[in-house]
Amino acid sequence: MHVGKNKISDPNHREHLEVWPNGRTNHYWFDLNRDYMPLQHPESRGRLEMFHAWKPNIYNDFHEMGTNSSFFFQPGIPSRNHPLTPERAFELHHLIAEYHAKDLNDLGSLYYTKESFDDFYIGKGSTYPDINGSIGILYEQGSSRGHMQDSQFGLVTFPFTIKNQFSASISTMKAAIGLKNDLLSHQQEFYQSAVREAANATVKGFVFGDEYDPARNYHLLDILTRHQIEVYELDREFVSADQTFKPGTSFIIPTNQPQSRLINALFEKRTTFTDSLFYDVSTWTLPLAFNLPYAELSGRGWNSNLIGSKVTDPQMPSGTIIGGESSYAYAFEWDGFYTPRVANELMKVGVKLMVASQEFESEISTGVKNFTYGTILIPLGIQDVDPSTIYSKLTRLAEENGVDVYALGSGYSKSGLDLGSPNFNMLKLPSTMILGGGGTSGNDVGEIWHLFDQRWDMDLSLVEIDRFNSASLDRYNVIIMVNGNYSGLGSGGVDKLRRWVSSGGTLILHRSAVSWAKSAGLTSVEFVTDADEEESDEAAGLARYTDMSAERGAQGIGGSIFKANIDVQHPLFYGYRRGWMPIFKNNTLMMKAPSNKYAMPMQLDSGTPLLSGYISAPNIEKIKGTAGTVVGSIGSGRIIMTTENPAFRAFWFGTNKLLANSVFFGHTISGGAAIR
Repeated sequence: MHVGKNKISDPNHREHLEVWPNGRTNHYWFDLNRDYMPLQHPESRGRLEMFHAWKPNIYNDFHEMGTNSSFFFQPGIPSRNHPLTPERAFELHHLIAEYHAKDLNDLGSLYYTKESFDDFYIGKGSTYPDINGSIGILYEQGSSRGHMQDSQFGLVTFPFTIKNQFSASISTMKAAIGLKNDLLSHQQEFYQSAVREAANATVKGFVFGDEYDPARNYHLLDILTRHQIEVYELDREFVSADQTFKPGTSFIIPTNQPQSRLINALFEKRTTFTDSLFYDVSTWTLPLAFNLPYAELSGRGWNSNLIGSKVTDPQMPSGTIIGGESSYAYAFEWDGFYTPRVANELMKVGVKLMVASQEFESEISTGVKNFTYGTILIPLGIQDVDPSTIYSKLTRLAEENGVDVYALGSGYSKSGLDLGSPNFNMLKLPSTMILGGGGTSGNDVGEIWHLFDQRWDMDLSLVEIDRFNSASLDRYNVIIMVNGNYSGLGSGGVDKLRRWVSSGGTLILHRSAVSWAKSAGLTSVEFVTDADEEESDEAAGLARYTDMSAERGAQGIGGSIFKANIDVQHPLFYGYRRGWMPIFKNNTLMMKAPSNKYAMPMQLDSGTPLLSGYISAPNIEKIKGTAGTVVGSIGSGRIIMTTENPAFRAFWFGTNKLLANSVFFGHTISGGAAIR
C-alpha cells in the first residue's frame, strides 16, 4: 500500500518503515522464533510435531537483519554456546560453514560468522535442533525492507536479498550430501551418549507439582510431552527439604531417557557462564516460570519406586461443586490458574462476587474447611440472578476450569470471618484498556492481549496512544501501560489519566511505564541509580577500546530469574501459598523500597536473590532488597507498579496471577497501603 510506480530507495520513505507493531509476529504479536521451547502457540506446536516426525539432520532458520548489514551464517559466538549441546554439533557447524563460504565467495557476497549471534537460548529455531540431535543453522540477510533501499554497501534490492538465502539453501544441500556420514553418526551418537551420560549423572530425576493448582501442573505436562519427554505420575508421597510432593498432584521425570539433555536444559538452575553477554535470555527454568514446587533427585533422594503410571496424554483437570446445590452461598479459593475466567464470566451475567481479605472456617459437606485469603464468595441472598441459573453456570465453570466450588449452608463461620463481615470486599466486573501504538512494545502488549483473550476469556480494549486523549475513559475501571515511551500523551493526557485514577481507577504499570509515570508526576516511587553505587574511577587506568562494548553490555540484565519475597495476605498475592516466588527480569530498572512498608507487597530477596541466569557483580548488590511491586495512590484510585512483565512470552504462568489480582482486586487495596 506504500509503493508507487517508481521505486524509492530513500530509507525515510514510508515503505521502509513498518507501522506498529511491526512485522515478524503472529496474530497476538509474539515472535514465534522464541516459542520453540515454550510452545504456547498453535503454529509452534504444529512445527514441533513435524520436527520430531522427521528428526531432521539439518534445520535451516532464515531471517533478515538491518539494511546496513551483510549476510550472517553460523557458527555463532563460540563462548556463548549452550554447554549442554555436544561439542560435535558445533564442529559440524564449522564444516557446513565451509560449504556456504565457497558458494558465497563465488558470488562475491560479503558475509560474516562467529559474531553477533549465539547458540544459547534453546527456544530459537537455530538452537532447539542442536539439543535434539540435529544441526540448527541461522542465516541473517541485510534486508531491503521493501523493494529497494540505500545502504552503506550501495543499493540493496529485494532480488538481491533473496540471492544469498537461496545460495545458502543450495550449499546446505551440498553439505548434507558431502557430510552425510558425519551427520547420521552425530544424530545416532547424540541420543546414545545422552542415555550414557544420564546413567552416570548425579541428578537422576526431577519431581514437581502444586497440590492447589492442577491447571498449572497440566500446562507444564503439556509442554514436556510435546517435547517427547517421558513423565510419570508420582507413585508415593515424597519429602524434599521443606517440600512435600503428593501422589495425584505431583509428577516425576527420570533423566535416564533419550531427551535427558533437553530435560536438564529445561529444569536446571545455571548461574555460572563463560560469557557475560547473551543474544537472548540467559535462563528459562520451567518449574520456576510456572512457580511450581520442584526438586532435583540424586543420591538417596532417587528411588525408582517413586515412578508411577506414564503420562501420555495430559488432560485439563476438571472441578466440581462439593456439597451440591446450596440455598445460602458458594465459595471457591483463588489458587487455580483459571479462577479469573470463572470470576469474570460470573460477573458478566450479573452475579455479585465478594473477596475475603482474611481467613475463615466454614462447615462443608465433608467437614470443616479453612478458606484462605482471596476466597471468592457468592452469597445467594443478594443476587438478582436466579439461584438455579447460578448453580448451573457454576457447575459448568468448575468442570471446565479445574476449580472446586464449595456449597455453604450458613453465614456463621466456625472461626474467622462470618460471611456478612465488612472484610469481604465487593468485586467489580473488569473493564480494561491497554495502551498500545507507536512507542510501546508490541510484544508486551500482545502477551497481555493473548492472556486476556485466550486464557481468561476477558475483554481487553487495545487503544493506541494517539487515540487516548480523545477517548472517553468513563467505561474503564482498569488501564494497563506496558514497556514503552508515553511522551505522546502530552500534559493533557497525563492530566486526564490523573483525574481518572483519582476518581477510583486502577492504573497498572509495567517496566519503563513506571519510570515514565515517575517523570510525569503520577507517582513518588524512587529508583536505584548508578550514583547509589558510585565508586571513584580516578585510577581506572587505560582501557582497551575493543573491550568497551562487552564490558558495558555485561551490566545489562538480559533475562534472569530472581527470588522475591511476597505477602500472601495482600490482595495482589491472593492465590499464592508460599511466602516467595520466582520472577523474571530482563531490564536494569530497580525500584527502591518505599518508606511506607505496607506499599511494597513484593521485595527482592536481600540475601541471595539470584535463582538462575546471569547478573553482574555490581548489579547483584544493587538489586538486593529492591521493591518488586509498589502500590501508589491518587485520590480514591490505585497505581500498581512492577518493573517486570508478568506475562513474558506466555509461559511465565507463575506471575500471570499478579496481573489478574491487580485487575480484580486493585480497587480493594487500602489507601494506607500505598505511597502518594
